Amino acid sequence: MLSFGRGEVMVAEGDPARDLLILLAGRVRVEKRMRGREPLVLARPGAGQLIGELSILTGKPRSATVVAETPVKAWRVP
Repeated sequence: MLSFGRGEVMVAEGDPARDLLILLAGRVRVEKRMRGREPLVLARPGAGQLIGELSILTGKPRSATVVAETPVKAWRVP
């Protein structure tokens, strides 16, 4: 099990896809970098939801950054 503190980057946009995260507790913010602007918030998933499935399925780098909004517990699936 993994633990992330509030404000910690869990997944960074552009990183290679190596695993999938299953959120067990907490809430995260999925955001897309916008050139010269604040990041665009795409979603705020919580417990029971998956992080990183798109990159795992497509084999492409991470399409967004995921930041813990609260303390988060997650399972990593390689």
